Amino acid sequence: MNPMVLERACAARLLVAISFHFDAARVCFFAEVLRSLAEFPVSAMHVTILTNTLEDDELDLLRRLCSEILTGKVTSIESHTNLSNPWHLTWCHKPMISKQFLGDSDDEYTHFIYLEGDIRLSFVNFCYFVEFREALRNYGLLPSFIRMEYRTAVAGFTTSDVFWPVYVPTQSHLLIGDLVFVNMPNPYNPFFIMDRELAAEYVQTPSFDREGSLSRCRWAVADRSAMGLCLENVPPPFQTRYVVPVSTQTDMVLPAARVSHLPDNYANNPHSPLGKVRVDSLFRGASRNGDWWPSSAAGATETLARSADTKSQDRYYLVSHHDTILSLDEAAQQFRHAPFGIAPLNLALELEGTRGHLVLLGDAPAKERKLSFGLPTGEIKLLSDSADADFQVQSFADGSVGLFIGELYVAADLDGIVRNDRTWCRAFEQFRLIRTETLDGLAILQRHSWISHSDGQIVTLAAQPIDFGRERPHESSALAATLGAGAIELRRDLVFGPARLSLVGRTRQLTFDQAIDPDLKSPLDVFITDRTGTKYGFSKYCVDEIAHDRVQA
Repeated sequence: MNPMVLERACAARLLVAISFHFDAARVCFFAEVLRSLAEFPVSAMHVTILTNTLEDDELDLLRRLCSEILTGKVTSIESHTNLSNPWHLTWCHKPMISKQFLGDSDDEYTHFIYLEGDIRLSFVNFCYFVEFREALRNYGLLPSFIRMEYRTAVAGFTTSDVFWPVYVPTQSHLLIGDLVFVNMPNPYNPFFIMDRELAAEYVQTPSFDREGSLSRCRWAVADRSAMGLCLENVPPPFQTRYVVPVSTQTDMVLPAARVSHLPDNYANNPHSPLGKVRVDSLFRGASRNGDWWPSSAAGATETLARSADTKSQDRYYLVSHHDTILSLDEAAQQFRHAPFGIAPLNLALELEGTRGHLVLLGDAPAKERKLSFGLPTGEIKLLSDSADADFQVQSFADGSVGLFIGELYVAADLDGIVRNDRTWCRAFEQFRLIRTETLDGLAILQRHSWISHSDGQIVTLAAQPIDFGRERPHESSALAATLGAGAIELRRDLVFGPARLSLVGRTRQLTFDQAIDPDLKSPLDVFITDRTGTKYGFSKYCVDEIAHDRVQA
């Protein structure tokens, strides 16, 4: 640990608030929270317990635990009863910030910490915050944490607040040294740390008010009480102010940025979709600085060969309501879905009017196969090449579609499996369409530098946050479940030089023109028609300036 950071952390004077709705079965977690705080070698610490009980025996128990665990530290207990909603207890620490923390003219405390009564925050966690609060200050971002639990079934730690692994290049992120600071699709932390500057900002924001915070997000009341400055003054193009550090060497979040959710109730609940992604497989792509855009099984050569093929005009990748991509798990012979960048781009929907069929993509047309559901539970069956389209396609006003055979719709479920077992078509049964040549073409664009025909500038497709066009992302979105005010408008388009592309939709946007052959070393032009209808031309940049000569001609 950096000695200067350690010195600053040890010099800190902490005012800590812990909300604990008294439950005898959860006292063990509360005691562990206190034990971790007891290990902070800070200059001063005052811990206030905010509870809902007035029972003498219960209060005596809390006092005894504080006395025997937090030896040498100042403690107090506040009982808040007659609350209109039991969850309002989580908001009772707010006056401590405005009056006790900021109202103290002697600057008695340097940091305020709010914790729920089952979150173990370590001194290493605090040191991490102190260090990266300064490193991120000029970017307007704040160091955040990954909440983790122990899952017995996998004998390892999993994450409490994500549904899917995170593909780093397509999230808002910032590279500092060998760390990538990444926005999480779900940025929720059930606690926060603030210095005096942050606290002074916080009390002036809608997030500080129980009702006003609804203007920032629709989280539950207890969740909003802990969101701090997550959604306030978010710098573009970030979706929230919270970022977590991921190593470019290991694709893993720093251990110092992990906190324990002591009950492990998500990880060990087989009915919960949360708590199932292991910490060591949470992030992908942090080290992919160059070749970051995923390409399909067909590859770049096949994309060029198909770019003028009329059949490809009606082929689409399917995006679920969770902003995940449908694919075939070839080992399990099952239809599944996963985040863009993680799911293999090996499955497409081929439309024929109001009907369609699924196609397993290959690196040559002869290797493609028509597929369908063998069972409603997601297992596949192969169809003959001459088989008729077996899906009926229902179209909706927002451009999404529903797919059904007979009376059963296809659905993308939270366990990652795609099933054909619904008698209705609601959110999980609706899919957005991305033209196959759009994603495959973008894979070609990011591999090279290009010269713009309009101004001669050299353009590259840089890693950037992407969006699949939903007005209000679902909480299980693999891209962004929570967005700061106005952030979504900055994510609508994929930026390539002056061109702005929308990933979803049926309109052809990219056309490749290759006069010689589909050899990647040969001259290559691409024409992009963006969402405004404007057409842009680019030529692949070559060291021998072949592309540049073609532009000048």
